[in-house]
Amino acid sequence: MRKEDKEKPDKRLKEETKPTIEDEERLKKEMEDPRIELQTAKEQTKNLKEELQLAKKEVKKLKEELDEMRSANAMLKIEKDWLRERFLPSILIIDDDIDIRRLIKMYLEKDYYILESSSSAEAMGILTERSKKRGEAKPVDLIILDIMMPG
Repeated sequence: MRKEDKEKPDKRLKEETKPTIEDEERLKKEMEDPRIELQTAKEQTKNLKEELQLAKKEVKKLKEELDEMRSANAMLKIEKDWLRERFLPSILIIDDDIDIRRLIKMYLEKDYYILESSSSAEAMGILTERSKKRGEAKPVDLIILDIMMPG
């Protein structure tokens, strides 16, 4: 091998590894990147915090609306019960077994105003209370009684 051939690869290697202006700029950007990334992360954090605050305000607003709707719904239920009591025929179900009372009520509540009692003493209280409200509530139209109740 000639001496010139031996020197050429070394020269090429030195020339290839010599940093260019582009390489220096790229290295400089890479050195700045952590700072840029940190700044970007800070901005993103700030934006996320703002979004979180907006979301919290929206949730609070929705909770207030839900409370208003629940309140309105409760008032409607009271009015509905009052109307049902006034204008539908009434049935008093007296049974110590709650499952039986629920079953009977489930079938009849669409067309009747249902009163429930788990004992004869409780039923007498309901009947007495309704008789005191003569002008407001009508008497019970039908009584369904379990004849095998204790007491």
